[in-house]
Amino acid sequence: MKADRDSIHLSNKHSVINENPDISYSLDGNTPGVYVKKTSSTFGTAPRITIRGNVSFIGDGRPLWIIDGVKQADLININQNELNIGNLIDVFSSSVAGINPEDIESIEILKDISATAIFGVDGANGVILVTTRKGKSGKLSVNYRGSFTINRKPNISDFNILDSKSEMDIYNDLIDRGWLSLQDLNIAKDYGVIGKYIEAVNTFDGTSWLADYSAEGRAKFLEPYINANTDWFDELFNNNITQQHSFDISGGNDKTSFYTSFSHYRDNGYAIGYETKRNTINANIQHNFNDKLKVGAKLMSNWRDQQTPGVNDAEYLENGTYLRRLEINPFLYALTTSRSMRARDENGELEFFRKNYASFNIINEIRNNYADISVKDISAQINLDYQIFKKLSFHSNVLYRNANTESNHTVTTNSNLVASYLNVENIPEGEVCYGIDREMTNFNIRNFIKWNPILNGLQRLDITLGHEISDINRKIDDETKSEIENYSGPFPVNASRDNDFRQLSYFVDINYSLRDKYFFHGSMRSDKSDYNYIEDKALPSWQFSARWNMKEEAFLKKSSIINYLSPKLSYGKTHLLPDQLNSDYIIPQEFAQMNLNQEFTTGKMNELNMALEFGLFANCLNGELAYYKRKSDDLISLYRTSGVGGMALKYANEGEIKSRGFEVNLNSINVKTKNFSWRSNLNISTYKSEVKRANNSITIAEATSYGASFKGKPHRALYSVKFAGLDKNGIPTFYGRNNEVINYLSLYDTNDIESVLKYEGPVNPKVYGGFSNGFKYRNLTLKIGLTYAFGNVVRVNNNYKANYNDTQSFQNSFNNRWVLTGDEEHTYIPAIVSRWMFENGSQAPYELDNLYDLYNLSTEATAKGDFIRLNNIQLSYQIPKNIIERFDLKSASLSVQANNICLLYSDSKLNGIDPEYELVGGVSLPVPKSYTFTLKLGF
Repeated sequence: MKADRDSIHLSNKHSVINENPDISYSLDGNTPGVYVKKTSSTFGTAPRITIRGNVSFIGDGRPLWIIDGVKQADLININQNELNIGNLIDVFSSSVAGINPEDIESIEILKDISATAIFGVDGANGVILVTTRKGKSGKLSVNYRGSFTINRKPNISDFNILDSKSEMDIYNDLIDRGWLSLQDLNIAKDYGVIGKYIEAVNTFDGTSWLADYSAEGRAKFLEPYINANTDWFDELFNNNITQQHSFDISGGNDKTSFYTSFSHYRDNGYAIGYETKRNTINANIQHNFNDKLKVGAKLMSNWRDQQTPGVNDAEYLENGTYLRRLEINPFLYALTTSRSMRARDENGELEFFRKNYASFNIINEIRNNYADISVKDISAQINLDYQIFKKLSFHSNVLYRNANTESNHTVTTNSNLVASYLNVENIPEGEVCYGIDREMTNFNIRNFIKWNPILNGLQRLDITLGHEISDINRKIDDETKSEIENYSGPFPVNASRDNDFRQLSYFVDINYSLRDKYFFHGSMRSDKSDYNYIEDKALPSWQFSARWNMKEEAFLKKSSIINYLSPKLSYGKTHLLPDQLNSDYIIPQEFAQMNLNQEFTTGKMNELNMALEFGLFANCLNGELAYYKRKSDDLISLYRTSGVGGMALKYANEGEIKSRGFEVNLNSINVKTKNFSWRSNLNISTYKSEVKRANNSITIAEATSYGASFKGKPHRALYSVKFAGLDKNGIPTFYGRNNEVINYLSLYDTNDIESVLKYEGPVNPKVYGGFSNGFKYRNLTLKIGLTYAFGNVVRVNNNYKANYNDTQSFQNSFNNRWVLTGDEEHTYIPAIVSRWMFENGSQAPYELDNLYDLYNLSTEATAKGDFIRLNNIQLSYQIPKNIIERFDLKSASLSVQANNICLLYSDSKLNGIDPEYELVGGVSLPVPKSYTFTLKLGF
């Protein structure tokens, strides 16, 4: 008897599984209750997946992945503060980037406590079960699948960026207001075309000066730059082709079956500096020794070589942004760099400007400042099934896994990063390499017995009793190697760390049914691990659920309309361990020192679920309606202290969150004839949370940049500084605590900040889901999928400043900026501050910088995160048998698919930026529009 649990099942027949090189992206829009935020397209970076929302303050709510019955350990442990901010470590964040999608038989998502409690504290955020393919008895089967994907580079017309002529008008305005002077640009940290002109004025080539310092000389020198209109997206991106090939062989007889596969994935990068190659091998063999003993062995291996531009870890700033020593992310650079600057001069040679007091060209920098990444991951698993007696069986899963990840960030003496540090000329040739070697070794054994007696003809009982042992060892070695004398670059000192995580668990699972009408399910699990120093005891998880098969009742048994009707109810409790405590950089001794409470405890979550499954009209309409309610208490949060004892942040049990949601999953067969069919799926999920207790000391910068958790508001709510308009000089002003107009507000302030901020809405959507339609006519199939999300807010990427230079681009809206007194009556775009006002006005320069930072975090810089996306369209053709038999083929099909086609709706204030993409720079790139051509052959 199958355990009664609330889950969603995707089979390999869902083409969306094998169209993505990383299977985690396959869940987007296909499963109610599962929200997939595609934060980056860079291979290896994990999308942000939440199942029924996040239930804790610390931790990003990532679900647990189970591959063929065994927990999938992450390649590296990173906490939410390290994830999805573009650091190099992001390329290791996906748990399943090393799995060949063609090896997947099915994916099942476990959502409620009735299904996840058996996985204990690890399953508190939901569980994703992946079953890989196995061989079947019968003739030898050989299959090939090859796909070619064209990724389209971004189009500059989508982003509302001013052209180079309009930029030059702004630079002239800057000059008129006292900026970009000869004296300033001679010593400027950064400069563009105006600085290039000043450099030429001061350069003598032996016969003459390169440019005249006059109005005519400046106009002549700047003319090619005025007309440059550089499309940085065109310079830094390509319409590249990725390849994915998979080859598998399977077969067997009644005794032995096998499945083996090989795959190769290659992406030359749709942005320069990016390249990925991944190979996988999978071998799975099953052997029946006799009627009692069955043994399976599986070997999975994948290795990856990858290159990205060089990335320094981001530093969090007071104004709520992250800053890197040198940002060379192609997308962020193309979006924010002056279009009057050129990538190449008239002769086709790279043209250099200035950045960090040294020569800079983005293409040259990516060539000389790069990261090489390597992953080697191999696992061996043994599965044993032994039928002790007719109703009693023993099962065992044993896994050994070893994964090595290496990242080597190399900078040469031709890079700006080196030149700006040394600040000398004629640097000898050489390079500096900062390498991080990580090794993860995982041993996992899971043993359990099953007893399933039939008590009588009306009753059944299934009992599972087992234990699980897990040991994960992680070693990290950092080393910097330099060929340049007395220079080690902006890299950390050499260090080594060695962490060991062990967990011992016991579990029991009981299913009881009566008359095939009444089903009862209970489970319990106890987890004790090295990280239980929070509470030195085992952590229990339990649940109880019931289901009623109403179709078996006499009053419905003969109904021709209702084919299936089954209400379900479950309730349970589990403990919550924050992801952050499992980080490679946190150790128990450090955590103990950061403990604010004398009696510290883990978080707890209670969950109630109600659902109704149904099938109507010969199952032409079927689906599920579900409601859940959660209470998370004693949540661990970071509390800002006075700093006494040398620790500004400490952990405390200071939180409680309540959340609830509805889910609708509808499947319909709209038309079905001999040659034509039309099927639809609609899934709708709602999510609402409320913080009931919180004692987080949040700064204004944090609350207005990434969201905060305050009592009475949703978990992670975005706030804004209240904009009061422009003053008579075009300077932004804001409302204070008593609605008075203020002209300064510290972004570090933590004192009663709700009184000075406006609540905008939750960071996570209130409603999300997908709608898909499938049409089939004979051998031709058309599938169309939409995804959507509503109810959340996002911060607009404004970049207004008190003082500008000649290296940045401007949005079209900048043409509407304040210019003259009186403009404040009809525009909210701040003025270009004059040099005199910046240095001699009533407000100090730091106050003006503060006001423009506040403006970028104000009510004027907030947009709706709502969107409707035409996510995919696929047209496939199954070649008829009478044709393929001539070529000795069993099957053959062709398909073409478009992905991430367009946003049918999004807020225009986002200026073309995808509402799901976060402009964090580093290795992060937005998901491109793509077109995939696929050939499948079966021999």
